[in-house]
Amino acid sequence: MYLQTLMTSFVQIVMMIVLGYVLRKKEIISGCGVSEMSKMLLSVVLPFSVLSSGNETGTSDLAFSLLLCALVVAIYYLVSLAISYVTFKMIHKDNGRLGVSVTMAVFANTGFIGIPLAKILYGASGLMVAVVYNLLYNLFLFTVGIRLFGSKDNRPSWKEIVIDPLSISSVLAILLFLSPYKIPPVINDVLVQVGDMTVPISMMIVGAWMVDVDWTRIFSSIDSYLVCFFRLILFPIIGLLVLKPLIADEGFVGSVVLLTALPIGSLNVIFAEKYKADVNFANETMLLSMVLSLFTIPMVMTMV
Repeated sequence: MYLQTLMTSFVQIVMMIVLGYVLRKKEIISGCGVSEMSKMLLSVVLPFSVLSSGNETGTSDLAFSLLLCALVVAIYYLVSLAISYVTFKMIHKDNGRLGVSVTMAVFANTGFIGIPLAKILYGASGLMVAVVYNLLYNLFLFTVGIRLFGSKDNRPSWKEIVIDPLSISSVLAILLFLSPYKIPPVINDVLVQVGDMTVPISMMIVGAWMVDVDWTRIFSSIDSYLVCFFRLILFPIIGLLVLKPLIADEGFVGSVVLLTALPIGSLNVIFAEKYKADVNFANETMLLSMVLSLFTIPMVMTMV
């Protein structure tokens, strides 16, 4: 891991976040505009970026890395879910806060933030690792994770999960990467150009989210800090300590640790609201994790 590259990338990311904050604060971007930008990012820009990454020429080593990534991530979710549930079960008697505490500790923002960061720091190979990681994220969140909210009503069907644009593009990117066939240059150029908007758009949206937030309340919640400790420090460092002695590929280890060290995913807040969990706690903790991650991610990644 090159420290200079990491720090340069994070300075650029912070500048984009600040830009999004200023644009929203000055009402150049409205609340509805931020919502529409999020939909565009998840439905078009991110899928295009993922699909174009699959057009790279694959190698047997990278194909093996993707299979290894799937195994490592599956183990991570099983272990982290068990640790988080046992820990927060002892702390929270209220199921409305228990379930969301567990899912926030385990499920990071692998798609919205993880895919752009992996591409910045590790290129096409890092992006492909992020794609596999995100597929496992969807599998565990929509099966095990969503049941922790204690409601069986209105759960997404398998059809809804399968037809999600990011899920479709992820599967197609892996198949394209492993096949001898590639997208014609004239089409791939469009995918790349649209996909290149992923980082600035996603970071500006994050900045816009931070407007109109009561930061004094967010920074005073002990429960939120505990969840963030699990999400941002404990699990990525455990992953680093386990993977680094076993795997020589620094890029692979770095990509997996980066994706494990990301802030809380926004779907945790959406599900907390949908299933009548403690949505205020979920939203405040997610925002706290975003702020803290600006310091914890560089700290963790310098250990890779």
